[in-house]
Amino acid sequence: MRTARTPAAILLAALIGTGATGGTSLSQGQDEAAEYARLRIALQTYISGRWGQIDADTGYRAALVDLNGDDRREAVVLMTGDWCGSGGCSLWVLTPRGQSWRMVTQATVMNPPIRVLPSRSHGWSELSAMADDGPGPDCEVRLSVNGRLNPTITRLPVPSNARVILTYDDPVRALFP
Repeated sequence: MRTARTPAAILLAALIGTGATGGTSLSQGQDEAAEYARLRIALQTYISGRWGQIDADTGYRAALVDLNGDDRREAVVLMTGDWCGSGGCSLWVLTPRGQSWRMVTQATVMNPPIRVLPSRSHGWSELSAMADDGPGPDCEVRLSVNGRLNPTITRLPVPSNARVILTYDDPVRALFP
């Protein structure tokens, strides 16, 4: 018995046969989904353990990127909801630890775009974010991991054109159901 093959069915079969799935394999996509699921659980545990249950509107934007050259992706997390004030939101960097995550650094009153700078500090890529430093427009600042939980934050003398990893257009993920 013969079955009709449409061009779409042939293309789909070819993509599956060659392992092409939009530039990433299914296993990589599943691994990324698992990383984001572990990140969400770690954030829930961290926040609940320190501050108790947070408002259901609490969310976050996240990007996974290797910041320390160990071939494992760190999570750059920009919190939303109760974690924001008039000047910006909390920005956290977490590194994988087993099946969970460990807080590396955190900064407050940060705004997108969040960028990975080409410069490094203490073995970590530096980040930049927009920050409210008082009257006038926001300025771009460099966040340097310094071995302590709070990064060294300095104003950039000129705007960066480094790779953007988080923007206001990135989806906000709900933290608590």
